[in-house]
Amino acid sequence: MDLRKDLSMRQIYDFYGTNSSDEGIKYLATVFEIDQESERSGILLDFYYYNLSFARHQKFTPDKTSAFFSIMKQTHNSCTASPFLNLQKDYEAFKGLLLKHSVHRPPYSQKVFSLEDVKIISEYARNTYFRHYLMYKYAFTKKLKLDLVVDNLDITPVALSTESLPGKIEGEVESTQKIETSAANPSELQATVVQPAQTAVPLVADVLEATQVAPPAANPPPVVEAQPEALPSDSSEKPILSQQEIVAEELRSHVMTILSGKIDELKSVLMGKLTAQEDVINQKIKKIEEREEEKKKDPKAAKKK
Repeated sequence: MDLRKDLSMRQIYDFYGTNSSDEGIKYLATVFEIDQESERSGILLDFYYYNLSFARHQKFTPDKTSAFFSIMKQTHNSCTASPFLNLQKDYEAFKGLLLKHSVHRPPYSQKVFSLEDVKIISEYARNTYFRHYLMYKYAFTKKLKLDLVVDNLDITPVALSTESLPGKIEGEVESTQKIETSAANPSELQATVVQPAQTAVPLVADVLEATQVAPPAANPPPVVEAQPEALPSDSSEKPILSQQEIVAEELRSHVMTILSGKIDELKSVLMGKLTAQEDVINQKIKKIEEREEEKKKDPKAAKKK
């Protein structure tokens, strides 16, 4: 890695000359051409500012400051390149970058940091960036969205009409019309209705004949009453929906009723998984800190492990 890849010596000295955090953040926004209005840009500028402030507090040389800044910047870019959680892998990549600048082995590595610097930088990265690993992932990685599309091609709405009525019903309608027209002459009514014996209309004729000649039956058949005609609808009423629109509205309400419960269940499952992953990350960070503490206390035993 080039020591002056992201910041030149002149830019580092100019940053060291700033007197406040606002002044330092404005200077970094100018250097990296970052718009300060968006929230994501504000988080990134804070990340840059506190890294350089840490280097200034540790009194790093310009070469160390530039190398440290580039390591943290490249680590952030690598961590936010994927929406998946890979804490252990990302931390190992950070340690690999730090190791390349701690051992003098040209052309593979160049020594910039001492062993004490490596310990201080590792502790700083664990307590700042990797402690808030999930927050950086949430703010800078792309969100995965699930789009659900329901296609129901089997449903074909059918418009009902009188032409599609069965022949039996049409015959019954004609028979009822004959009865209404000949109601003035009972003898003609009886002669006319007796012929269609297979329909339900002749039952009316049987009732009329029974009242004139024979005694009433034990269980008389039901009398078919004529239905009143529907009144014409008012023009001010709501427009009548077509059969296709009715089917589409019912399908939409049915799908929303089914999916509403599934969406709530999915949200609860995702929140549970996120909480579990956060606990796992915290445990991994604790293990990493414990290993670092063991290395500080007994370096030889740590190498054997």
